[in-house]
Amino acid sequence: MAIDVRSLRYFVAMVTTGSISRAATELHIAQPALSLHLKRMEAELGVKLLERSSRGVVATSAGQRFLAHSRDVLEKLRFACEDVREGASEPVGSIAIGMPQSIGMALTPRLVRDVIRQWPRLHLQIVETSTGHVPSQLVGRTIDLGMTFLRDKSSGLRYRGLVEEELVLIGPPPTGHRKTGALEARRIRFADLADIPLMLPSPQNSLRQVIERYAQQAQVRLNVLADVDSIPQLIAIAGNGLGHTILSYPSVVDAITERRVSATRLVQPKPVRTVYLCRLENIPATSAMTAMESLILSTTQELVDEGEWPGRLVSPLRQRTSTKAVDAR
Repeated sequence: MAIDVRSLRYFVAMVTTGSISRAATELHIAQPALSLHLKRMEAELGVKLLERSSRGVVATSAGQRFLAHSRDVLEKLRFACEDVREGASEPVGSIAIGMPQSIGMALTPRLVRDVIRQWPRLHLQIVETSTGHVPSQLVGRTIDLGMTFLRDKSSGLRYRGLVEEELVLIGPPPTGHRKTGALEARRIRFADLADIPLMLPSPQNSLRQVIERYAQQAQVRLNVLADVDSIPQLIAIAGNGLGHTILSYPSVVDAITERRVSATRLVQPKPVRTVYLCRLENIPATSAMTAMESLILSTTQELVDEGEWPGRLVSPLRQRTSTKAVDAR
């Protein structure tokens, strides 16, 4: 028996459900027929793919490797079909974009609006995720495009810089009648953070990694009292006077405007983080991916120009940038 696309789909379903009977129900075929199909696949490959027990089935070591290849082939087939469907006159199919909450607050409303208006046959999925998970989610094909703050040289991803966001010190609400939405007039040297109790994201968080690099540059040991990975919780902690935190200015603009917190600029050095758009480098982009990349770039330009996304464009978005991955700084 030759291994074909149907065989791959059957195998993925059996491993995903952990049961031949559940996979048969999902695939709308008889269980004996599916069991026979599995036996023929194993005979063709000369290896055992699944271990059977009273609790179901699990992939063997060979089965795990075959599962990865099967998913890769099926995903490439999906890309190929979506790319040429209807002559690629407009994006169709589905596309998933992974991004952190801080970026999603700025981008998501306009992306959803424009996709619905321009490409009604394209199903958009926005996945809120930590940027540290984006590379593995792209490799695992659970998302098609991702937004992250660091470049990973070993990830096999194609990166494009979008925006540089300033990082600011967030503290208790301001006193007096200072203009809302503004940064404090005073500045704080990065080295002076040694004397300020801080609540920061955990060390695995990309924002924390950027902060620690600036701390190393300033030769200062940060006084971190607790690790908190939620931006709303960090804002609440700072607003209640329990400690300070460091966040990107765009992620706290609303809280500053509503006078729930204050924000002070950091200098010597001035910390910034770069927002990158990324995707897998070793697979061809579908028309949906290409269209969505262009929409993200143009929307980013609009938001920055209108002041809705405070930051500086990394480069003119119409200009092609290098895909070579380097370490972020």
